[in-house]
Amino acid sequence: MRIFCLYPGTTSTAHSCGDGLVSTLQRMGHTVLAAPRGRSDSPRITLEAINSCDLLLISSLEMLMHIPALGFLDELFDPKDFRMESMLTPLERVWQLWERGVKVPVAAYYTESFVRPDKTFDFTALRPFAQEHFFPAVQDAETFDEAHFGAHGHCQWLPFGVDTEVFAPAPCPKCSGRKIIGITVPRADCQACFGSGFAENVKLVDTAFVGMLYGPRQQYLQQLKPHLKDVAIIAAGVQIRDLPDALHADGIPWQEMAMRLAANYRKCKVFFNLPSLSQHLVTKVFEVMACGTFLVTPALAGSAQKNMQLFEHNKHLIYY
Repeated sequence: MRIFCLYPGTTSTAHSCGDGLVSTLQRMGHTVLAAPRGRSDSPRITLEAINSCDLLLISSLEMLMHIPALGFLDELFDPKDFRMESMLTPLERVWQLWERGVKVPVAAYYTESFVRPDKTFDFTALRPFAQEHFFPAVQDAETFDEAHFGAHGHCQWLPFGVDTEVFAPAPCPKCSGRKIIGITVPRADCQACFGSGFAENVKLVDTAFVGMLYGPRQQYLQQLKPHLKDVAIIAAGVQIRDLPDALHADGIPWQEMAMRLAANYRKCKVFFNLPSLSQHLVTKVFEVMACGTFLVTPALAGSAQKNMQLFEHNKHLIYY
């Protein structure tokens, strides 16, 4: 397929929801026109470009849309088109323009839970922009599939995927370089990896968290410290910023930063995942596990508990 993939091009967007999504689709054989919104080197979004494709895939639609600021729509339509003397509200006018202008199927791949402690997203404002809706939170998929939301039969639970070219255990140095018909194939008789193709990860840090340390997480760490005794949790972010150049106008080598993040995940004996505002299993859960690192992650409460059915406590990971 030829896919137009629109997503937030920011450092706060998980690799698996942006650049990793694009590279995975490309490895599957699709032609992808990537539009990481917000980057200076992102191509301009036009109706002609979208309609030249077989599918418009919008990752993190809820973060791209800022009604009434219209989000990415200001690139697609002339602002004067939104002003119309009629009974339509501005948002209804946007929906009308979108329906007339976009001629290809649209799939929305959401990345947040719609109810969070700090905010609630309005699905009714987002629903008209896509025919198919994929939610990482099972409670959202079940709720918005109810008939009165107008998308019954088109709301699916889709837990996060992982770009396994980036998030994976370290390859075996003895046999992982052997390729058969372009595919890396480990040796079954390799005494270093015993045929797995992966080396034992070198663990340099006992317990750590890698990610954004926003207010609630910092408060949680402070409250937790008196109970840790002799356990030290190293908490930090991983980001690379170079001088802007022809390839990276913003000075951020996006793929290299994702690789560095995965390398840090592999360093940890125990990855202690801090609580998230999103009420689902966040991308970090899948990425850390894909790296072969032992994961301890917060248990979810209420209707969000159903997301925990993906992994078994004390077997695949530890819920706390």
